[in-house]
Amino acid sequence: MRIIAGFLIVAMLCLPIAGLAEDTIRQNRALLVGVNEFLSQESTDFSSDNNVQDMAAALQGGTMVFDTVLIPQEPVISTAMLGEWIQKAFGDADANDVSYLYLSTHGDHDARGETVLLLSDGQTECGLTAAALEALFDGIAGTKIILLDACYSGAFIGKGMREQPDTVCFRSADFKVLTSSGAMEESWYWNGQSSLAQGSFYFTQILAQGLSPRWDYPADRNRDGAVTLTELHRYLLQNHGASTPQLYPQEDETVFFTYDTDAEITQEQSPILDVEFSDDVMNADDILTLTYTAVRPVRVAYQIVYFRDGRWQFDEAELLYDDAERFTAFGDLAGAVMPGRKVREISLNQGE
Repeated sequence: MRIIAGFLIVAMLCLPIAGLAEDTIRQNRALLVGVNEFLSQESTDFSSDNNVQDMAAALQGGTMVFDTVLIPQEPVISTAMLGEWIQKAFGDADANDVSYLYLSTHGDHDARGETVLLLSDGQTECGLTAAALEALFDGIAGTKIILLDACYSGAFIGKGMREQPDTVCFRSADFKVLTSSGAMEESWYWNGQSSLAQGSFYFTQILAQGLSPRWDYPADRNRDGAVTLTELHRYLLQNHGASTPQLYPQEDETVFFTYDTDAEITQEQSPILDVEFSDDVMNADDILTLTYTAVRPVRVAYQIVYFRDGRWQFDEAELLYDDAERFTAFGDLAGAVMPGRKVREISLNQGE
């Protein structure tokens, strides 16, 4: 059996929200929903909560003003409850406005084999279908941008399927839908095999980085200060390897996010720069050399993902902290990596 491991470097930092500039062209509204506890699936606590906070910071981190950003504080457990929140968030929208719905949850299949997104609090559970979600927007004017971070979410727009279904939802021109995975793909969060889920979902993490001043807005391919859905989708395809992000319409120039290209970036820059690997995969008997530059004291962790039986085993991913400088201390950052160019050699323990 061939075993390969891939690596993700994780730096734990807080992202400040930039000041907002006035936008007189359209009104933007956002509803951000995260589901953590389930009846039929394992808990993702606290990953969906982190997803929602990441999305809130990302959307409000540019020059696009949001008239409303709603985050339900109580679990959304039914289609009707989600509908009430949609009306509360977007009911006043007119034809010029844009409404953003973000949903982080588990995807599953109901008794008929139809893909559903789970709404739950761990005690009750509801399967939200594509048709039901589309119907919740009846009477909501303007453009609707829907972001789905869940397993099999591409089925909601008929993407990544063996055969095209007879009926596909969200085909009217006012809907724009971006999903974390195709209809037959799982979508993953990183948990490091701990008793509690950590971090956020891979898709949301990469999406937020694409709109972040910390990373110099990498999703904006042409550097014009406006990230379109097409640009965002292409960025996700290039940088999100856990599953295949899907977009409908496939090529859409709707502006998703804006920022000031002339403003001096005052946010903290990434503490890790110039990362280089000796190879992009490692076999069981290999030693992988990793080099990077730490620009300030920071705790560094490596996420190891194994490739086995033809697929990446994200559910068995391991989170390992860099302990090469474990006897150093910098404030509360015990074991922090100190500034400078670092060289690390990593191998797999075949006995384990």
